[in-house]
Amino acid sequence: MLNLLAVFSLSLLLIPTEPCAPGSGTLGTKATFEYEMFPPISYTYFSASPYPGQIDETFANYEVKSDVQNSINEVLQSNSIPTNDVNPPTVQYTAPEAQISSAPNCTLDIANQTLTANGRVTHLCKDVDGKATAELFLRPLVVQITAVSAIYQSQWTALASQVADKLRTRRSAEFYTDPIVVVSN
Repeated sequence: MLNLLAVFSLSLLLIPTEPCAPGSGTLGTKATFEYEMFPPISYTYFSASPYPGQIDETFANYEVKSDVQNSINEVLQSNSIPTNDVNPPTVQYTAPEAQISSAPNCTLDIANQTLTANGRVTHLCKDVDGKATAELFLRPLVVQITAVSAIYQSQWTALASQVADKLRTRRSAEFYTDPIVVVSN
């Protein structure tokens, strides 16, 4: 019994007693979130005859920037981070022109048109050597945020994922991969 007590006492001495860190990874005031997105219909446009939900290129670009800003504000508030601790983001996105077909699958008849699913543009139909093929319709979305105080990489990554979740809920955006987060000063 004495041996068991000795082992237990020794194990208490070997257990680290430092508090948990608030985050991990690089500490920085700037973060860039890089997403690959299947854009919602409203983040696209078509000049000739817009599909329901498409307005024009200016509106599509405005809506992306507005949705990103609102999503960031909601995420900051839900994480008890004052919105004035973060500068407005820089959003890089170019609304693609997308002629949307109501067809369920790609055929040669709709080459150069896009398909949708659940309110987002998912595929571009192409004619490849006389055969209809569906290419993923992924578009880059890059968001740069600057904070007043330095934030750990793990916290920036959590914020980037939460922003993606808000964009999914808000507009049915879908993301092909997890965001790439680059932290700097």
